[in-house]
Amino acid sequence: MAFEKDSVVHGIALMYCAFGHLTDGTLDRRELHVASNHILTWMEDMHMKALEDVKVDSACVRALLFEEVAPYYDSLSYDGKLAEYVRVAELLSAQEWWSDDVSMSLLDELKDVALADGHYDDNEKKWLETTAEVLGVKYAA
Repeated sequence: MAFEKDSVVHGIALMYCAFGHLTDGTLDRRELHVASNHILTWMEDMHMKALEDVKVDSACVRALLFEEVAPYYDSLSYDGKLAEYVRVAELLSAQEWWSDDVSMSLLDELKDVALADGHYDDNEKKWLETTAEVLGVKYAA
């Protein structure tokens, strides 16, 4: 399968990966583990609303990340990765069901990714604050 630019789940997965990678240049195993757990929750929530009989598990997350999101993300230039991150945040915040509470939850989950490697630096805080601006909320990183 290919990356679906208008898919909420694809977009959220891309945001977790991009946030983990772009903030410090690496997406380490601990960050990927935390991101994967959050992505699984999003996938379960999104599929439960759309397809009640579909079972979502960690294999689905791995397929999403390594077969769809990673190849697309890796094909982008640095500026393309930044632009796609912002585009996805704007896409998400424009969803009819998206609320400030959902934005705050996503920001908390991105912070979980930042904290996963044991380092939480000023650049990660700045990224959270900038992401909050794009989502239209205030967030104390």
